[in-house]
Amino acid sequence: MSIQLSRRQAGDADRVGGIELMILWPASLGAEPADLGVDEEREASELEQRTAEALVRESCAQYGLVRVHVRVARVRRALGLEVAPGEVRTHLAVIIIGKRWVRASTQKVPRVAFAQEL
Repeated sequence: MSIQLSRRQAGDADRVGGIELMILWPASLGAEPADLGVDEEREASELEQRTAEALVRESCAQYGLVRVHVRVARVRRALGLEVAPGEVRTHLAVIIIGKRWVRASTQKVPRVAFAQEL
């Protein structure tokens, strides 16, 4: 399974600050973690980071993007086909940015985008 970025998401990612791609908790990681409340987050474990990398690798390579950071976040969905809008779920929050911007110094906050699985 992989995540395909839309052209808009890829364009937004290729800017200073990039995007924070919210990937619905993958079934391969088991049950959603119970250690987070609504709007809470934590650093991703090594397994969670590897899983996120595998999910976005192909799309990042296609658009010249890189995964910068992964966290686990429990948030209310803004939209989605597999989850009702407004439903609170756990996500892998992956910061993706264009390769050329990796070393850019900025305080710019990434745009939030929700992933759709193919």
